[in-house]
Amino acid sequence: MAYVAACRGSAEEWERRWHAVAADLYEQHDEPSCVGDMNVPYVGLAAYGPDDTDRFFGRERLVDDLAARVHRQRFLAVFGPSGVGKSSILRAGLIPKLKAGGAGPLILLTPGPHPLSELSVHLARHLGTTASVVRAELATNPLEITTLSQQILIDKDAGAAVIVVVDQFEEVFTLCHDLDERSQFIDILLSAAKDDSRCRTIIGVRADFYSHCAEVSDLAVALQDAQVTVGPMTAEEMRRAISRPAVRAGCTVETSLVTTLVGHAHGQAGVLPLVSHALLETWRRRKGNTLTLAGFQAAGGLANALARTAEAVFSGMSAPQQSVAHQLFRRLTALGDHTEDTKRRITRAELDDDPDTTSVVDIFAGARLLVLDKDTIEITHEALINAWPRLRDWLDADRDGQRIHRELADATARWETHRRDPGTLLRGVRLTVIQDWVNSGATLTQKEGTFLRASITVQEQEQRATHLRIRRQRRLIVLLLVLVIALIASTVVAVIAQRSAKEQRAEALAAKSLATNQRNTVVALNAAKSAVAMISSDRPIESSSRFAGELALAAHALAPSDETRNSVLSATVGRVSLRPANGEQALPFVSDNGRISGTYSRISDTTQLWFSGTWPPKWAATLRGGHEPPALTMDGSVAVTVDSVATVRIWNVADLNRPTQLYQLPKRGRQPVIWNGGRLLVTQEVLSTSPPGTGEWITSERRLVWELTSSGQVRERSKFSSLPTPLPTTPASSPLLVTASRGNDGVTSMQTWDLSDPAHPRTITAPNLPGKAKVNDTQFFPDSDTIFLASDDGAIYTINVNISQTPQMLSGFTLTNGATPSAVAISNDGRVAAVAGRDGRILTLTAINRMVGTITGELMEVPRGLANLAFSPGENVLLASDSPGDGSGPYLLRWDLDVARARSRVCTPGVQALLPPHWDHYFPGVGYQSPCD
Repeated sequence: MAYVAACRGSAEEWERRWHAVAADLYEQHDEPSCVGDMNVPYVGLAAYGPDDTDRFFGRERLVDDLAARVHRQRFLAVFGPSGVGKSSILRAGLIPKLKAGGAGPLILLTPGPHPLSELSVHLARHLGTTASVVRAELATNPLEITTLSQQILIDKDAGAAVIVVVDQFEEVFTLCHDLDERSQFIDILLSAAKDDSRCRTIIGVRADFYSHCAEVSDLAVALQDAQVTVGPMTAEEMRRAISRPAVRAGCTVETSLVTTLVGHAHGQAGVLPLVSHALLETWRRRKGNTLTLAGFQAAGGLANALARTAEAVFSGMSAPQQSVAHQLFRRLTALGDHTEDTKRRITRAELDDDPDTTSVVDIFAGARLLVLDKDTIEITHEALINAWPRLRDWLDADRDGQRIHRELADATARWETHRRDPGTLLRGVRLTVIQDWVNSGATLTQKEGTFLRASITVQEQEQRATHLRIRRQRRLIVLLLVLVIALIASTVVAVIAQRSAKEQRAEALAAKSLATNQRNTVVALNAAKSAVAMISSDRPIESSSRFAGELALAAHALAPSDETRNSVLSATVGRVSLRPANGEQALPFVSDNGRISGTYSRISDTTQLWFSGTWPPKWAATLRGGHEPPALTMDGSVAVTVDSVATVRIWNVADLNRPTQLYQLPKRGRQPVIWNGGRLLVTQEVLSTSPPGTGEWITSERRLVWELTSSGQVRERSKFSSLPTPLPTTPASSPLLVTASRGNDGVTSMQTWDLSDPAHPRTITAPNLPGKAKVNDTQFFPDSDTIFLASDDGAIYTINVNISQTPQMLSGFTLTNGATPSAVAISNDGRVAAVAGRDGRILTLTAINRMVGTITGELMEVPRGLANLAFSPGENVLLASDSPGDGSGPYLLRWDLDVARARSRVCTPGVQALLPPHWDHYFPGVGYQSPCD
């Protein structure tokens, strides 16, 4: 060969010539001493089985390791490439080793197309029952394998276990096409390996199917620490596998032959079947009792021995037999899907029962290229698929056609299994594809041809029946169409006449409904006006509020509109007297957040506090000092009072029932304003109260700024020699103070003072009010530096006075009919604004993003010139204080801005004011409807 390489010849071609010459010389001069197979030391392509232990050598160390692992763990997977000897290791090595060690019952199986049935057959043999019974139990619950194992081991030692060995596990993926059965079989094997089971599972898997195993989640978990990979034999293991079987058979192996075989096979994983077959052929060509290198070369060497044997058998057949062999080996091979092709086990029933088929099977079995087992046939080893060029050509010639043929064979088997049930015949696209393939020249068995013809016949019968049914349906449809057209024609005439009558009736009803709605609207508006007139400020509310409320509710229910809704809100006003218990005259007030209301009196020099978070409000406490209205923080937790001698006191009124005095200023003052959470206070300096107690005070133009500390101290931090009048409202938590002054030109100037450092106030000029407007009332938006301001020219504004920005006017709105606003309020969520006008109305408006805009409601016949306006905390309720000029009062007024809540307050159970006799007066021509039902 060195000479061939030096001359740049084809080594493969010259090697074939070398083996051919050696074979010719051997056949001429060296006839084998024995051609029988008695005491044969090698098995050829077949795997070593449990009965071949005496001639299985080379894998002793690996078998010992596997046996030790089986004793340690319940699940073991043996991976290796095709031809590495996995089956021989399991069958001739591990199983005899376990039996010799006293293992329990051993079950050896290959999955085949129906692995669950295969396992059931083996278990039933040990249980003394039928396979169908076992299969039903396992299919119902995979965990039944543990119970069945215990039944098998009922007479065995407590430590005994059933050992299940599944060889060629890859058939689960190549031959089993029932995904449910495949999943059940794997679940059963894994259940058998659980800790509480008396069973151990061993599987042998071809290495190129490892990814298929990894795609089964539970199996992938089980493989984590339970896999062994079988690699090529070492040189020493190969020598033992070659020489030891021959020695035990009374033969010897030439050293040159051992060296040649080890040199060719060492380090290659898939050559063991080729080595075994070459040794078998060499043994048949032995010289006396010696296996020689010449005999090995005459057999074709390692690479060609198997191909030469297969080709020699094939060449010795007749043409019909060769055709049968062609179809037979295509059936015995399963094409791989991104894996190598594998052998496939078939039943004899899949083949024709004719002399040529029987002869072909027997001839290849006699050459040990096929294995016959009862009624099954399979290739002895997958090495034949790659080693025999003719077989490779058969498989590569039409792989798509072979897959179609496999589908036809499987369908034929199902048909036969179900006793030729017509429901299992092929139809539609699948049948068309198979027909096209058969018409291209494919060869079928008699059963496959019968099945195909039956499928075609049934499909043609069904198509004829379908066509006949379609024709009948078409005739019936035509007849029905004629009848329908006639019916439609007669119906159209009737419908036209009926529609004309309906349209006339509908027009009459619509006209009547329109007239009724118009009448109801007029009646409802008149009733709503009457209801509002009943709660006018010049008549006692107590005598008419219930009746007026029910009348407004009835008007709104009859013809809902903005006007009737406003009448409900106006007519259901609530009013409570805040007059002190001693009956003295006092002036009312309401805090900006609506939590506190009350009165202050110069007569008793006291301030009365009421809790207005509920209705009716509850009297809470009396504070010293009532010369001026009290100042309150935005949240109503701190109050400031001024008594008749200008003493300024600061009170903690967070608990209204238990107010406590926090501070008393060391200097006299008036017009207090408190803000920044009760930390800052500004007062106008009072020089004297002369004569004492008369209220005739002498004041200066100075304003004093006080800081109130949490330790109970009061510190004077700064003085303003001439500070404009501070607005009576302040932000909740920022150190801003807003003032307004009207110049000689009539223009109102506004200024914002930053008192972050009370000792050094900083002024920021804010926008002037347009024209010569004067400030009437203000209130800050909650948690904001935006002020809501009403001026005496009928306009209202929102102005941002944040110290980090330039103050700017955000929006403006002018009341209609020349009304002048007297008080404003902002809801606790800052989304609704209210404006009380001196014309006897209160408007509610949207205040989205601190921009006052659309009018949402109008309260009518409210007292003119309300001094205070506020929203009740947490509710859509508006409060106002009223001090009528007739000496009555003072009063706290309440309006529910929700119709449903206003209705629930008016309609108390068991009392009804608007009765049928009154109904006809206000709702003539309308049937009586109780407003509270």
